[in-house]
Amino acid sequence: MEFIRSKYSRRIRKKRRLGEFREYGFILDVYCGPDPEGHIIDAIIPLVIKKRMYLTGGGDHEKYSFFIEGLKEESDKEWIFNEIKKIQEVEDVAVYKTVDMWHDNVDIYFGEIDNLRKEYGEKKKTS
Repeated sequence: MEFIRSKYSRRIRKKRRLGEFREYGFILDVYCGPDPEGHIIDAIIPLVIKKRMYLTGGGDHEKYSFFIEGLKEESDKEWIFNEIKKIQEVEDVAVYKTVDMWHDNVDIYFGEIDNLRKEYGEKKKTS
């Protein structure tokens, strides 16, 4: 996520989402006990907003899956992970690799995420 000098002008870099205009995001899975009233979501939203990022997603009352976009630094991703783990009702949090939202192959990215989720589900069943 480092800015690399480009041969394009600022206007073209912005239009093509290159250099300092790249947009990054990541997937976050939150595993919890029953949360019928959505207290966990109410706790996560302010954390994401505090770092000036955006959150989309949802789930059932035992697992939430979010795509967080607007990531500027990897340290923000770690901070969000650590803060969500501090929420009392949260049992586990899975954070996946960062993706360039405009230039990476998202089909491959989501395929990898699905495989990792299957592995996680199998590990959880055997535990």
